[in-house]
Amino acid sequence: MAFGPGSFYTRLLPHLQIHDIATAIANVSCPRVWIGNILQCRETTDLTLV
Repeated sequence: MAFGPGSFYTRLLPHLQIHDIATAIANVSCPRVWIGNILQCRETTDLTLV
């Protein structure tokens, strides 16, 4: 399961705030990957993916 690329705050976080979606993602047996756009988004410029 892959998410992205996009801003963490506008692409990923809003979806995780919906209870059923967050629960479904937590319960999948495959690896989950977020492809972050951390180099171009001002809100995540100083963050890492680790």
